[in-house]
Amino acid sequence: MKDFRAAGLRYGVHQCTPRAQASGWYGALTEREQVALAFSQGVEPKALARNISQSVTRVPTSTRLPGPGGSGEVQIAPTFLPGQVLWLELQTQETRLLLGREALAMQGFPINENPALTESFEESLMQNLAGNAMNVFVVLALLQAILTAVPWALAPQSPLQLPAGRQLLSEAEGAAVDAAMELFFFPVTSSQLV
Repeated sequence: MKDFRAAGLRYGVHQCTPRAQASGWYGALTEREQVALAFSQGVEPKALARNISQSVTRVPTSTRLPGPGGSGEVQIAPTFLPGQVLWLELQTQETRLLLGREALAMQGFPINENPALTESFEESLMQNLAGNAMNVFVVLALLQAILTAVPWALAPQSPLQLPAGRQLLSEAEGAAVDAAMELFFFPVTSSQLV
């Protein structure tokens, strides 16, 4: 990320865009967050997302990449952190802060399947949970890689030929793996937790 000094900006001189200042969400920001937003807009004016919770000189912004097939560009949100204050500047909406439920959705959590869960928690808690979470699809990819590395038994009628020195899972280990896979593909619902 470029430094505001390298961009020729001075503290207290640069102001936020009129669009940001007109937002109803702008008043919710602290003075330091407003200054961080102003500097970030001066350094990276085209960024769609900015984490203004850190220092004034360090505001992670969305990464701009060429779109598929050279069509336009794609922006990727910065790394989510606990306690983040992510300011969004979407063209189709008022500039605003990212809600906790939106942060969870961006991490891959299916929040729309059970809206009662998101209604019972504060946005700040959901924001912190998203910041402490790992993207669901990354976890899925890691789990798939681990499971493909395990030597699985084939159907009982076709014996598995293992390299010398390798053993199949014990019956207890196989049952534990089967139970874990069943939970992975058929997750526990909130009604089963009560």
